[in-house]
Amino acid sequence: NGVTDVSNTATLTVSPKGSAAVDPVGQIAQMEETVNFTCSSLGGPGVTYQWSKDDSVLEEDSTLLVINNVSTSSGGNYTCNASNPAGYDTASGALYVHPFFTLQPADAL
Repeated sequence: NGVTDVSNTATLTVSPKGSAAVDPVGQIAQMEETVNFTCSSLGGPGVTYQWSKDDSVLEEDSTLLVINNVSTSSGGNYTCNASNPAGYDTASGALYVHPFFTLQPADAL
């Protein structure tokens, strides 16, 4: 009958711009605790996640950041970069750490 079926597939990639979020935005931890931050975004497909603290990459391609055995140096801002070929967005969460003090008797000093 001379009819040819042609089928094409297109993929629309949506930028995560304006949609990245970190949960919780801020949290307080005690020394030696474990804390979690979760990053999410609405972009897709193919969104990758990269965590950093003070411009140092911590973990790539994970929506979950786990900080084990919290110490005073763990405190600070943690940034999630959500990206795909269409764009990127960043969001941050802050960790505040209560220092641990050990009191000694005056005669031990």
